[in-house]
Amino acid sequence: MTYFFKIFFLVIFIFPQLIFAQKEATHWNFGPKLGLDFTNGSPSIIKNSALLSYRGCASISDKKTGELLFYSNGWHVWDRFNDLMPNSHQNIDTCINGLNQSVLILPIPGNNYEYYLFYITFYGNENNALYLCSALDPGDFTGNYYYQLSYSVIDLRLNNGRGDIRDDKKDILLQTHIDLKLTAVPKTDSTGYWLITHGIENSFFNYQINSSGIDKPNEQKIGSSHRIYFKDGTFVDKVSGELKASPNGKMLACTVADNKYPFDVFDFDALTGIISNHRNFGDIIDQYGTTFSPDNTKLYVTSSNRIDKTALGEVIRQYDLTLPTTEDIIKSAKSIIRFNPFTNISEKSYPVDIAINTLHLAPDGKIYIATSGLENSNLMYVISKPNAKGFDCDINYKYFDFNTSYFFKEYRSLPNFIQSYFNNLEPINETDCADALIIAPNPTNGIISIKAKEACGKYSFTIANMLGQIVKNESADLIGEKEVDIKSLASGIYLIIFNFSGKRLVKKVIKVD
Repeated sequence: MTYFFKIFFLVIFIFPQLIFAQKEATHWNFGPKLGLDFTNGSPSIIKNSALLSYRGCASISDKKTGELLFYSNGWHVWDRFNDLMPNSHQNIDTCINGLNQSVLILPIPGNNYEYYLFYITFYGNENNALYLCSALDPGDFTGNYYYQLSYSVIDLRLNNGRGDIRDDKKDILLQTHIDLKLTAVPKTDSTGYWLITHGIENSFFNYQINSSGIDKPNEQKIGSSHRIYFKDGTFVDKVSGELKASPNGKMLACTVADNKYPFDVFDFDALTGIISNHRNFGDIIDQYGTTFSPDNTKLYVTSSNRIDKTALGEVIRQYDLTLPTTEDIIKSAKSIIRFNPFTNISEKSYPVDIAINTLHLAPDGKIYIATSGLENSNLMYVISKPNAKGFDCDINYKYFDFNTSYFFKEYRSLPNFIQSYFNNLEPINETDCADALIIAPNPTNGIISIKAKEACGKYSFTIANMLGQIVKNESADLIGEKEVDIKSLASGIYLIIFNFSGKRLVKKVIKVD
């Protein structure tokens, strides 16, 4: 056997992850019947999603092919054909999940057909009323109240291969008195996962999951306290936020949405499940969403902290984790939006406040963040180079032509995934929107077609002669392809001046007889 083939077989059989990328996060179903498909690298829009959620949701795709398997808002489960599974809860209209990081799907170790669906719901009052898929209404409760973790098992062999929930493994309670954080880390020895959630006060509950099932949780008391209670007739919820593992599984970041709260960062041992080395990265107002970069060197968190000598909130803060000391890392904190000269996000544009939204790594190596408000459901923040420092991370608005017809349009979160799916991903370089504008035919004797990459968003344009005089104006917001008649113009060279993604772009077109 030649040296080349020896190396080839070594790579194939010993390091298969280098050849076959993980594709479990290929399909994203979220919000009010919205979705993104990363099958071809860059996201395309899913038009037929059935999911309804304001926040909590999860999807899972085949790890080899990327084919959609199923998705859920925690209480309802839809199959790959977008039909509700027969054994799923059926009351769709009463369950638009308002609990942020409340759903997670994990493959059952050693099983090619079954998956755990973990979900958090609200439990409260002396009558044991179970309130599902929505945030707590404090007027309903006078006694005990807390969130709880349950799970069901989905078997893809059921329902003629479309998948369904097992009757004997449905709505099984795991833990009470927890908050709204749910993540998992693959074990270092590849035998399973650590499922991690945060309890009330300063407790973490860590479940070891392997081929034999789910072990009893290890409880660790470390970090800041999270609480949910009534005070002077007012409901106080200091449990919302995110718990994210770094893609390499070596760190955890934990937020609590509040007027001012410590931003906690920990070390994590994926072999033993031990959480250690608690570091307080400082009090942050409205911390909610957080995530690490794919190369594990940067940490992002939403923040309303004011920038020195201004009234401007940071919106999104970045830390440089490559620095030698915790003090150095904390000092590296920088807003990647405010005073950024390389972004199309205006200081005055709405919405710049995304403090109650979550941050999500994607299969293209980028970070996606839902924007706020009903009028902006087609916009997202996208951090295109999250491994880069400061403004070089390249954050911009990106337009997606969702245009859902469903009456409920607002959403604040995207699907919750195991972060190891994104470890060391290199961001995909998309063609710049300027290069995505195609004018054809060129030269032309009358009709030209202007094609723009749909994901680049809306544009408008004017046509001017070489003296700069406007000869045709298209003031409407356009998307995709547009045919323009310039038969009436004299032969010559014309400039098409685009307003596109906050930029001014100029292209030439030649008119011939």
